[in-house]
Amino acid sequence: MAGEERDLTNRDDSRPVRVKVDNVKKIYNTRNGEMVALNGVTLDIHDNEFICVVGPSGCIIPMAYC
Repeated sequence: MAGEERDLTNRDDSRPVRVKVDNVKKIYNTRNGEMVALNGVTLDIHDNEFICVVGPSGCIIPMAYC
């Protein structure tokens, strides 16, 4: 779930990695100060995976479909 680290050691990683994301951070400067959208996101996207980011309001941002 959001904000939780998950153990993916049993995951099948025999498929080739199509997209690698490593330690991505995104901070928006607003009139109320900084708003951290992403903080140290790291992931691998394999064939036939759909990845999206869901914000606190429920908005979904598709990232990749390989």
